[in-house]
Formats: sequence, structure tokens, C-alpha cells
Amino acid sequence: MIATDKTGTLTMNEMTITALLWGNEGEYMVPIHNERDLSESTNNENRIIDRKLSSLKDNKSSSPMKDLLLGACLCNNAAMQSTNTEEIDDENEATGDKKLVKKLVGDAADVALYHLCQDKCAVDIERVRKTNPRINALPFNSKNKFMITANYLEDNQEQILITLKGAPDFVLSRCSTYKSDNGDELIPITDEFKRSIQQRQEALGKSGYRVIAMLQQRISQEQYDEHIQIYKKSKKQQASTSDEPDLNGLPPNNYCFIGK
Repeated sequence: MIATDKTGTLTMNEMTITALLWGNEGEYMVPIHNERDLSESTNNENRIIDRKLSSLKDNKSSSPMKDLLLGACLCNNAAMQSTNTEEIDDENEATGDKKLVKKLVGDAADVALYHLCQDKCAVDIERVRKTNPRINALPFNSKNKFMITANYLEDNQEQILITLKGAPDFVLSRCSTYKSDNGDELIPITDEFKRSIQQRQEALGKSGYRVIAMLQQRISQEQYDEHIQIYKKSKKQQASTSDEPDLNGLPPNNYCFIGK
């Protein structure tokens, strides 16, 4: 009998995003090939992806899918880092010379989301981050099992986008609405919708998939400042006896479920 870990040991040892799901039936199956594969195997005139999107606000994709990609860019700590590595000669031996290479580092899920945006969906993730600057964040940890960020919006600097991603069981209870399959309409969450999400999650889990849910909320600068002031005041008073996880002053509820 041979026992193996089903993810990574027999494949490429990296997490990969295979699908984006939203609403009741919204679905995007991520293409197998990425931009690098296409550039190596096709002529320039036949390439599917010609350039990376520096912004998502004019993208023709459905609104929930744009929101998912934006969340994948912003609620994400994976980053390119430069590192020195030894050069290898034609006989696979180290030459002693060093060369500077860039390597993507971060949590496995964040790295997978980075590759989704950059390689699979042709989004210039670094440009998107620059035009939607982060002002607050709480990174993922094994206790809370979620990550939350706050960013100024490229198309409306007076609004702040709060993005929360994490385990569906944890985050779904914080939602009051979800987006329709094909538009910007916000629909109140019902018990029936919650059951459909849970059933979808269970079906994916049985097939060996890991599911990450993503939420968003847009608030004004005034509302954000009010949340932060209340948070700072409670910290000074050491009023942290609640079982509610620390969200770094960001809203705990009234989010919109945008997908997974």
C-alpha cells in the first residue's frame, strides 16, 4: 500500500485556482494554459492574450467576476522578491557566479491568486495595487482563517473598498447581500441562498477542492475614520473581552458576498 498526499506530491507541488464561482449560477473555468505557455507555443498574431490589463474598471467581464479579480489582487500578500542564485552551466554544475532572479513568495493561496490574475486573466496585478493603494490590512492566520484589507479605489478616491477572504463557514455569516449572476444588483441573502452555497461547497470538498470565499463592502472615508476611532478607543480601554475576532477596526458585518 502506498499512501500519498493528494495535492502536490504527485503534481507540481503548488496550489492552482481552477474556477471562479458567484451568484446562483455564475461560473468561470480558468484556462489551463497561461500567458507564458501561449507566447512560447503560438505566433504573435495568434496569441489569445496580447497585453495585461492595468485596470479592471473598464474590463468587459461580468461585474462579480471583476470584483473577484480585484479582490484577488488587493486582498493578497504574495509579492515578487529579488534573490541571488548560483548559475548552472551546460553540464548542470554550479559555476560559482551569482545572478539576480525574481521569485514570487507568499502564502500558497495568495500565490495561486496572484498567478490567476497575472498569468491566467492578463491582469497587471502590481499596477492594480498601485492605483488602488492599501491603507489597512489584517493578514491571514491559522486561528482566524481569513484576511481583510482596505484600499482606496482607483475610480473613486472618496470611497474605500473593504475586501475579506477566507473560509466560507466563517465569512458567509457576515454577509447581508450577494451580487446577481450578471450585474451590479445587490440581492438580500436568504437561507435558501446560504444552503445552495453550502451544498456547492460540500460538493467541491468531496472532489478534493479547497474553497475560498470573498466578500466586499464599500464605505466612505468618514465611515472608515469612525470605525477606526471606535476601534482605537476600545483598545485603549482594553475592552477586548468579546469572542469577535480582531478586524483591525474594519467593519464586521453587512458585506456583499461576491463569490469564491
